[in-house]
Amino acid sequence: MREFLAHGGAAIGSCGGAFYLSSGRPGWTGTASAKPLYTHEYLQSGVGVVTIAMHAGPLALGCAPTMEVPYYHGPIYDVLGSGIEVAATFHSLALPGRLAIDNPLDRERFDREMAGKPAILTADGDRGRAILFSPHPEMGDLVRKYIALDGYVRHYLPIRGIVTMRDTLRHYRVADAPSFRLVLNAVHELMTHARFAQPPAEEPLRRTRAADRYAEDLPLHCRQALAALPDFGAGDDGDLLRDIAAGIAIQLESSSARTAAVMARATDLDSSLHPSWRHLTSAIAGRAVDADRTPAQQLLEVELAVSVLACWTRVAEMDIALSENA
Repeated sequence: MREFLAHGGAAIGSCGGAFYLSSGRPGWTGTASAKPLYTHEYLQSGVGVVTIAMHAGPLALGCAPTMEVPYYHGPIYDVLGSGIEVAATFHSLALPGRLAIDNPLDRERFDREMAGKPAILTADGDRGRAILFSPHPEMGDLVRKYIALDGYVRHYLPIRGIVTMRDTLRHYRVADAPSFRLVLNAVHELMTHARFAQPPAEEPLRRTRAADRYAEDLPLHCRQALAALPDFGAGDDGDLLRDIAAGIAIQLESSSARTAAVMARATDLDSSLHPSWRHLTSAIAGRAVDADRTPAQQLLEVELAVSVLACWTRVAEMDIALSENA
């Protein structure tokens, strides 16, 4: 990685990736001349949804002045060295979270240690070019939705009722989250001055039959994950969880029909799509059942699988459409 960066390569890192692109610990690349407030003992910050304030520049293109982004113990920077620009700062704490990691970020710590500090850095120097996200823009509205389910929704369910809370959950844009634009803008910004790279050698995968590459039944694994969801119990809380599960099932069946159509055109798909398909299948098939997972986390994992299946299918459909019009 260091050699790649030193010879003109570029990288994007979020949370742990941003730590590794920073300075201050053995093994880090030092691409950004900045040491986080917490290096090895990073869990001292917490989990939640934070609001970041965008600064003028390429990463802010098409973005609102502020944006909500999931945060899981990302680096907190205070003193910055040379070759660094701040693309966004922490503005406020939208929601503390307990999803997956029961370590909520509290408002006192946020106000004391994070407010006004850099949330996104761009670095350009002798050790490469990189964009460092302290929060997780790639987690988007999916993780935000289930952080809200665990906290905000349960708190206001007795106050506003199941209809309002169901509507609230329905409007999270899982496949089109506003924060995804930050990742897209980061790619565009880094690629604007990207070095020329030789195309990789042809992989052995290209010598396999296209139909064999997609033999694994990813939709089946998603259906099995849905069937393995626990009984959510009675009451409004259980009804709301069942409603979410039903919505995921509808999305799965809609995506499965489109996936089947894509699979029928497997010979038209570029083999570069196969590794992601295989990875998704193995990850879902090997998912361990953990009784300690909260209902929100279990639903998150299933919806993540179904959403990525839908996104994979969209990419495959686009590839086929482009090949037909080449």
